[in-house]
Amino acid sequence: MFKILFVMAFMLVGDANSYDELQGAGDDDIHSIFNHIREIKIDGTEEFPLFRVSSLDVRDDMIAILDGTIPRVTLYDATGNPTFATGRRGSGPGDLLNPRWIGFTGSDQIAVLEGTGNNRIQFFSAHDGESEDILSGNFLFPGRHAFTDSTETPPRLWITVRASCPQDEGSQCVIQQVDLATGEVERHFGSTEEISPGAIGVPWILGRGDAGELYAAHTTAGGYIAVYDNDGTLLRRFAMDEASTMNVLEWDELPASTEEYFGLLQDGLLRSSIWALHVIGDDILVEHEARGGGEPWTRYISVFGTEGVYKTSVAVDFRGYAVQGDRIFFVEETDPEAEYGAFSIHEYRYTGVAE
Repeated sequence: MFKILFVMAFMLVGDANSYDELQGAGDDDIHSIFNHIREIKIDGTEEFPLFRVSSLDVRDDMIAILDGTIPRVTLYDATGNPTFATGRRGSGPGDLLNPRWIGFTGSDQIAVLEGTGNNRIQFFSAHDGESEDILSGNFLFPGRHAFTDSTETPPRLWITVRASCPQDEGSQCVIQQVDLATGEVERHFGSTEEISPGAIGVPWILGRGDAGELYAAHTTAGGYIAVYDNDGTLLRRFAMDEASTMNVLEWDELPASTEEYFGLLQDGLLRSSIWALHVIGDDILVEHEARGGGEPWTRYISVFGTEGVYKTSVAVDFRGYAVQGDRIFFVEETDPEAEYGAFSIHEYRYTGVAE
């Protein structure tokens, strides 16, 4: 049985009409939109323990896994054998504090985004795990999502943050573009007013399309996705309100303050939560949970076209972490009682929604 590894909150439910429908929606099997390719078993050992998969990335024959509880970065080969582990709690080179995201910047480096306490991006060698560089000073309140593109010149990184919008005094921007060659922030964009006025705090959800567009949503907002081009210009925004597994508030009904949000939460009106947003080809795959009134949480992947047209929902029992082309990698905790952790990485190929 697959198991999701950590919990975040997302959408506030307004109209109770769909509560009873949630449990009956998305009953299609995962194999209706995915083909299972392979399973990679990863068993923790005393030398290479793995207690939680906080983030992972896959590149060629390498798998980089971040365990935020230790905290530690471990590199595995394509069969799940560990190559090296690096990291310890602290703030010096090679140390990690509140790490949130891991990703390859190319074949030679692994980037780790660190949150409160360090607020930085640290780069480790993909050959031996040595700390090679640190970018700091520009990463205020980072979220949980980031993307790197080493094919661009200069290579760039996008992260989700809470920072002042230079073009609109008083607004907060939530996407930051960084020149990896210099460490300089090139631009901030994506204000809360554009994505969702009811968004509370971080983390933001971020996905990147094949043409470079960035798709932004928020874990505790009302079910809207905003799409930006590579220069930070808002292209479009749409609500995920056609999915029967979601119930989206009208734009003018979104809570405008933390107090309003937690008031609705306390009243039991929180009925959905988003986990991740993946863009594969012409489709957006939104991983989320939902429940009817008084019912247990059910986990889904809901699929939308990149213009916002709803396609389908499937019920799932896992968490997806990394996307490479049309492949997505899910994580299963195979033995919660294992002394040093036991997981499987399942590689699936997204086949799309049948017309």
